[in-house]
Amino acid sequence: MKGAKVSEYGGKSLNAGDEHSQIFLDPPGDKRCDELRKWYQSASPETVRGGLSMTASRDNEGQEKSSRPDNFKLIREMIDAVQADQSLQQPAWNSYGQSVQQKSKLYMISGFIQSIKNDDKMIYNSCPVCRKKVQDEPAGYRCEQCDKVHSTMVPTYMLTAKVSDLSGQIYMQFPRELGDAIMGGKTAKDFQEFKERTTDD
Repeated sequence: MKGAKVSEYGGKSLNAGDEHSQIFLDPPGDKRCDELRKWYQSASPETVRGGLSMTASRDNEGQEKSSRPDNFKLIREMIDAVQADQSLQQPAWNSYGQSVQQKSKLYMISGFIQSIKNDDKMIYNSCPVCRKKVQDEPAGYRCEQCDKVHSTMVPTYMLTAKVSDLSGQIYMQFPRELGDAIMGGKTAKDFQEFKERTTDD
């Protein structure tokens, strides 16, 4: 394997995406390696993804269950599952005629960050108490959540990143401390000061 990336976030893992790595089958002449090489070279991308994907199994009562722990899925599988859920869901209403928010579902994926959007939305000024976005006013920073005007604010990440795996890619948001981890421990304040210095130079 050449060009794979080692990730230590949440435990060590090895990422071998098509964009940055290659897998070499060695030694040549090995029957199983030759069979795998021929299958990979002749198969379509959809077949390769399907062959590498773990499938669901059924329990004793015939109910489908995931063969992966913690609802682990490939990105393509996660997108398909969300789209299928949305197509089956019917609008729900309470007794007052108000729409009811559907229950959220959580998925676990394993991929690598291909790129991060570098725009004016990646950092926002947050309330030092509740971390919600504040409005800049002459008297200070107003937080609608706390209904107070604070003398200080806290620069906070709201990163939008393209996450990829062998099946596809998806844009995801990483707020607050998750952004700190992705930026290698550099806080939003540190990054903001760095951008200001480089812009001035």
